[in-house]
Amino acid sequence: MWQLDAHQDEQGNWLMPVIDDCSRYCLGIREMNSLTTQEVTSYLEDLFKIHGVPRELLSDNGSEFGNKSKNSEFDQWCEKFGIKHIRSKVHKPTTTGKVERHHLTFINEIHFCGGDLELFRYRYNHIRPHRSLFMKTPAEVYFDLQQRLKPSKELEKDRW
Repeated sequence: MWQLDAHQDEQGNWLMPVIDDCSRYCLGIREMNSLTTQEVTSYLEDLFKIHGVPRELLSDNGSEFGNKSKNSEFDQWCEKFGIKHIRSKVHKPTTTGKVERHHLTFINEIHFCGGDLELFRYRYNHIRPHRSLFMKTPAEVYFDLQQRLKPSKELEKDRW
């Protein structure tokens, strides 16, 4: 499952990080001039080319995600890709707590990266250990999970 949510930086630009729910790995962060369903889905399709299509997306009830409508343009797009769209409860930011925590980390640490989004993402994923991950980095957890999810041919042959 991926969590996504937008927030504005100090200059008023919209930033949308996408976080892997299990590892907290930041799959991407993009600056957007406006938050529209088309902008968000185009961005997600770019991430699919790199990381594959997730089974589920967890978002808030923003207009770019179709508000509370169950048949929004965003929901139809999710259906096209076989993705289950899960919305957080209204006024419950803890539902998307991992991406909300990413926002806070971004605000507190982007200046260490001179405003460079990709440098921040690298630092967040590969250098900065997370207490909730037992002091591992999101990259350590994400890539370990990727390895464990791929069946080993030797294992299949020897065990089955």
